[in-house]
Amino acid sequence: MIFFEAQELLEKGKTKQYEILMEESNGEIPMSRKAKKVFSKGLKLKYQYDFGSTTELEVVVVAEYKVQARKNIFLLSRNEPLCIICSACGKKNATQICGECNYNEDAEFCEKCAKEHSKNCDAFEDYAAMAIVNSPRMGVCGYEGGRIDKERDVLKVEK
Repeated sequence: MIFFEAQELLEKGKTKQYEILMEESNGEIPMSRKAKKVFSKGLKLKYQYDFGSTTELEVVVVAEYKVQARKNIFLLSRNEPLCIICSACGKKNATQICGECNYNEDAEFCEKCAKEHSKNCDAFEDYAAMAIVNSPRMGVCGYEGGRIDKERDVLKVEK
């Protein structure tokens, strides 16, 4: 069975052999592989993020472009903020989601309705209130998204 063989390779510190086995048997791309060797226009792959509370994504490469990188790692793009209407009043933009109630009902709230919701949901004030962010991880395991740093996140695209 591949699981035991893979586990044994890891226990012996044979990372390279483990990566080869996982790629050949499961189609897993080794973490040591450089992105430029993997990604190309038209590629589709499935990605599992955070195995504690897994979010499964399908990544599709729709285009590629060259950039001038100031550092080895930098942000290429960022999702636009979401415009979700409050599920309680139906009037204002929601700014928070209740991670506890979201599994059973719409639970996106504007500031005013979030205060009202916290009166009826102990978990909301304690741990379940999370920011509305444009991410598949929104509402999962305390994920609150990142902040945009306009100076750091500026990108120069080569033509």
